[in-house]
Amino acid sequence: MITETGHVHDQRSLWLHYVIDEVHALLAEGIPLRGVCLYPILGMPEWHVRHQWTPMGLWDVEHQSLKFERKVHEPMLEKLRHAQKRFIAPA
Repeated sequence: MITETGHVHDQRSLWLHYVIDEVHALLAEGIPLRGVCLYPILGMPEWHVRHQWTPMGLWDVEHQSLKFERKVHEPMLEKLRHAQKRFIAPA
């Protein structure tokens, strides 16, 4: 299993593309792989600057007044859908 992998800002989809290529290489070598954990799946506050949110993962967290909303990061969603089609056999 590949755990807690991710990147920030506009590098997210490029990072996921890299992970997808590495998964393909592992599977082509016959190395068993049971899953990939994208972490975090939501944007999150910086560890040492709690009021500063970093865009990470599949969804960004947008602040609208006192309300928080999720907004999908489309380039990463596109890469994730590509990976699902590539590695998940149809039922």
